[in-house]
This record gives sequence, structure tokens and C-alpha cells, in this order.
Amino acid sequence: MTDVQIKLLEVMAKKKIRYVRDVAKMANLSPTILYDLVNDKKRAIRLDTIARLCKALDCEIGELIEIKKDNKVS
Repeated sequence: MTDVQIKLLEVMAKKKIRYVRDVAKMANLSPTILYDLVNDKKRAIRLDTIARLCKALDCEIGELIEIKKDNKVS
């Protein structure tokens, strides 16, 4: 099983951005979408949303998204 983690708060901390609503404004996104991502309530994310976040935060996709693989062998 693969688990995808959105590292928005980590990227925000590196960029010294305190509020999710500020990122939402910078990326022209709904704050609700970002709060859901941060609180792990949303499991699907549009590519357009990822692109907007990366552009607004001046980061690469790999900085924003981490894929953790389960080490169990079936």
C-alpha cells in the first residue's frame, strides 16, 4: 500500500508563511481545499491545484508531496 502525504505545512514553514489562508490567496485557491489537505481530509487533488501551489510557493512537486511505501511484502 502506498500513502501520499501533502507537506504543505513544512513548505510553508521553510518559506516563513504562517497561515494557510495566505497560501490560498497566493495560489488563487479556496482555503477550504487547503485546510482539508493539511488535515488529511482530502485524498484526491487536482494537478492544477498542485501546479498552483508549487508556483505560489516557488517549490518543486517533490517538496510538496511525499510518497511513503509500505514495506510489507504480500
